[in-house]
Amino acid sequence: ELEQCLQHGLDVVKFFPAENCGGLKFIKALSGPYANVRFMPTGGINLDILTDYLSDPHILACGGTWMVSSALIDSGEFAEIERLSRNAVSAILGIKLAHVGVNTENESEARAAANLVCSLFDLELRDGASVFAGTSVEFLKTPYLGRHGHIAFSTRDLDRAVASFRRRGISFNEESAKYLADGRLNAIYFADEVAGFAVHLVRA
Repeated sequence: ELEQCLQHGLDVVKFFPAENCGGLKFIKALSGPYANVRFMPTGGINLDILTDYLSDPHILACGGTWMVSSALIDSGEFAEIERLSRNAVSAILGIKLAHVGVNTENESEARAAANLVCSLFDLELRDGASVFAGTSVEFLKTPYLGRHGHIAFSTRDLDRAVASFRRRGISFNEESAKYLADGRLNAIYFADEVAGFAVHLVRA
């Protein structure tokens, strides 16, 4: 069937019923000889295994009836359908607080502040382009975006996270985008500040 799809110029295919046909393990096996094919698995997928599927680069998207069961539709429980769908998006993105960055005027001020926080909370100081107290508090040696500094949130899927926010009408500071050597987006700031802090997403 895959050969027939390729002969017709198709490189994205639905895979159903996914779990009954070997699930992600079988898709990984298929992806060896069919490295350019991307899959859209449905059937037996639920919130518990959704992120396992979507972590594979050969998976374009997943379908799951647990979000929109016929029982919920028939009973008109659309608020519950929305809640389940939002939970699925949250699980996919896996957004978590990564660190808080504080603007300082110069390198000595940044190092002094980081040393103080490290001594208070028994954290390791990491000195580089900026100074970190542990992994969650960053002191910038020169002020950057944000009146006071920035708040960073990590996500397991940065591209999907950015697309999700854009669909909600939230804009980004495109000039702030940072890319990895392979061309993938690694970090980007939102256009608006929050209480004097710039906010950015970073790839986990």
